[in-house]
Amino acid sequence: MIVCHCNVISADEIRKAARGLLREDPWRYVTPISVYQELGKRGKCFGCFSAVVETIISEVIAERKLDNLKDEIVEQTIAHLKTLETERQERRREQSQRRMQRTGRGADRRAKLGAPA
Repeated sequence: MIVCHCNVISADEIRKAARGLLREDPWRYVTPISVYQELGKRGKCFGCFSAVVETIISEVIAERKLDNLKDEIVEQTIAHLKTLETERQERRREQSQRRMQRTGRGADRRAKLGAPA
């Protein structure tokens, strides 16, 4: 859909430019002027700027949701890796205890420490 008829700029071009600006600097304040500069264009009649602003806002919201989703996925991945590491440590501890029981080293160690067998 053409948003700016003076410069023949589509909504997709505006979204791509806004997305590019946000990827350069996620905290950037994206304005119609910065989008036009990114596209190498200049505002002429400025009648389209309200539609450009709406397009930018929808793109910023979409990018923020994507960033939040990425953060959530990273947090879930880290939690899963921690769980796997805890399980691995528990298995190693159990294997070590079984090995000590098989070899009788557990009783020797307890005797050295003065603990009851």
